[in-house]
Amino acid sequence: MNLITELFELVPLNRIVSEEELPKGKNYASITFDDGFYSVFEIARPLLKERKIPYSVFLNRAAIESNQMWVTNLQIQNNEDGYSDRLRVLAGIGKVKDLNNLNDPLLDLIGEGKFSDRFAENYKIPSSGEKIYMDENEIKILQSEGVLVGNHSKDHFVLSSCKDNMLREQITENALFLEELIKVKTTHFAIPFGKREHYNQQVIQEIQRAGHKFIYSTNPARFKREDIIKGEFVIPRIGVTEENSRELLFSLNRAFFKKLELSPPSVSDLVYELYNFESAEELNVMYNACFEVPVSSRYFKWKYLENPAGIGLGFVAKKDNEMIGFYGLIPEWYNAGGKRTQIYQAVDIMTSPKYRRMGVFANLVDYSKKYLQKSNLPQQIISFPGVASRKGLVEKHHWKTMIKFKYAFLNKILFQFSSAPSSNSVCQITEITGFGEEFENYFKERDNSNLHITKYLDRSIVNWRLAEHPEIKYYTIKISKDGELLGFVSCRLEEKQKVFIVIIDFKTSDLYGLYFPEICRFLFNNLENVSVIYSYRPTNKYIRAAFKQMGFIINPMSSGPFSYRSEFVTSQDQITSGSEWLNPDNFDIQPISRDY
Repeated sequence: MNLITELFELVPLNRIVSEEELPKGKNYASITFDDGFYSVFEIARPLLKERKIPYSVFLNRAAIESNQMWVTNLQIQNNEDGYSDRLRVLAGIGKVKDLNNLNDPLLDLIGEGKFSDRFAENYKIPSSGEKIYMDENEIKILQSEGVLVGNHSKDHFVLSSCKDNMLREQITENALFLEELIKVKTTHFAIPFGKREHYNQQVIQEIQRAGHKFIYSTNPARFKREDIIKGEFVIPRIGVTEENSRELLFSLNRAFFKKLELSPPSVSDLVYELYNFESAEELNVMYNACFEVPVSSRYFKWKYLENPAGIGLGFVAKKDNEMIGFYGLIPEWYNAGGKRTQIYQAVDIMTSPKYRRMGVFANLVDYSKKYLQKSNLPQQIISFPGVASRKGLVEKHHWKTMIKFKYAFLNKILFQFSSAPSSNSVCQITEITGFGEEFENYFKERDNSNLHITKYLDRSIVNWRLAEHPEIKYYTIKISKDGELLGFVSCRLEEKQKVFIVIIDFKTSDLYGLYFPEICRFLFNNLENVSVIYSYRPTNKYIRAAFKQMGFIINPMSSGPFSYRSEFVTSQDQITSGSEWLNPDNFDIQPISRDY
């Protein structure tokens, strides 16, 4: 928000689309929210009111009246009780037949589904009790405060995949509902999903026929004021979720790149070499420039030189002796098929901003592959890439996405008012600052019969990863009973009263469900002002069952709290322990696997 207010004067949407000229010499923008999530009312509204920033909301009748839409339900349910298969059948694309080639069901439905009366009448599920969307009273409050309310269709269907009657119902019925609710005729319409493939000429004409003068997409593009006056112009918008300031700046400029005559710097005569971590000052400067997260040089020595699994590798690209790119590999031990296997994790993937999209990253990856082969080192590599590096690894180097992690979270208020079970078996929970000698036996006696691919742990690794981290102070508790160490949990305390569970680990699988309620109760009661506990949605079935038992929920959408999806990818050049590395179902991954 600071970046946006620095770059633009934020004005009401009506001023952006007005035929009246805005004063010259400034950049103007308007903020809009789609779908009507309750987080807009609860979180965004107070912040925007405090800054006196105008905004608009585009709403759906189904969300307002029933607190659900099919897109939300799909993310919450996934395929529990066969829900995604049910939607696929309703949309006319059939159940998934090849379980080894699973696509995101939402993408399948958006791309191939047909939205009919049958779909509309049968997609709803029993209420979970969790408030997801704003209700009528909250929308009236927004409208009374000057917030512009626009039409976003009745059920958030793909309008280009609706037949005539359904298309008309989605647009007109929602318009009439909103008009009755706020006593003002809506003239603004935001197309659901909003890309070019989600609307056509018939959709535009039907939106106009219902009385809407201004139509919005999510196609970022430049436009002139005269374009708005044209009858069928679809006004572009730029989607924003959880981008950092540099990614946001790129999105804001993306529509203009082809209009600018840029003179890119030359990437000839680049030098690729192995990095010496004994002096990490230059790396520290680059890390801060790329991620805007200042870290100490000590951080890189800890990460690459003190890792119990071995010495890390860094590959750099230099131009005129200046570092312009970096690609790091840290060794990891993983249990794969019951055997301890050494692999690498790709981390700290960086290219200097002025040299991006010029092949530097691709050349670094190629250079590292040749080095690993020549040195006879492990060539199985995993990564948790960011948005930019994900494109390079998956789209250019053909790494495979194993898991798209969703975030599961538990609100303290819901926890307190739920019937959260209390274990009948008394345990002792104690805060610890390190992993003492008792953990030697714990890891030896711990049940390692799980044949899934999971991070190997011992006392030296958890001490290095959690207790000795130079930048992050983890909050760790151990769980004991009658003097026996049963398990431990490590968390990262965050801003806005949040706790992120990095690992939850028990000696045997039956203990997760037994003691997890007590762990949640302990964290809420003993950590000051904590209101939310969250983590990756577990891949381990025992932890997943414990989360479900406690009422953890998932934000199903691409915006709002906990909406970010963290990808886990793996290379496919050489499989260390057989084809099990290419089956997503074989992985048991917790956040401790990442290089925080």
